Order: sequence, then C-alpha cells, then structure tokens
Amino acid sequence: MELGADLAVLWNHPEALVELKKRILRTVLHEVVVDSKDDPPEHRLQLHWAAGVHTQLLVRRNKTGQHRRSADRAVVDLVRDLAKVYKIKRLSRF
Repeated sequence: MELGADLAVLWNHPEALVELKKRILRTVLHEVVVDSKDDPPEHRLQLHWAAGVHTQLLVRRNKTGQHRRSADRAVVDLVRDLAKVYKIKRLSRF
C-alpha cells in the first residue's frame, strides 16, 4: 500500500523489474482499444482502467520507412557526398 502512494518512485526505481511493471499494468489496466486513422496519421488509444475510468491518448504514426533505427537525412546525404569524393578500396581476402 505504501508503494502505491508513490507509484512513480517504484516505477523508476533502478531495481524495479520489468516483470513487476507488467504485473502492475495487468492489475490496473482492463483493456486497450486502438483506432488507427490516416488523416491525420495517428493512433487513438482508449485505455480502460480497472476502476472504470477511461483515458484517451493520441500517438502520431511514423511515415513509411521511418523508425527509431533510421539515420537522419543529413547523415545519409553526407555519406553520399563523401562516397563521391573518396575512392573506396575493397579489401581482398587472402
């Protein structure tokens, strides 16, 4: 009960296991409903909490080909320019 009084401390504690966080969410979150829209490109999430309260979240959708592992456009352009200037030597295998 004491931990519930300050959930942020528990959630952000360095020793708080992911399994514990999942268990907490499964206890207090009843259902998540996702509605994806094309215009504007977003996901509308409706969180249904165990206490009967609902929360709506709007999450912008990534454009095609965009994800967290993609390089910034400026980096791609720089590498392209460098490739034109410098000759790439292939290493031959012995």
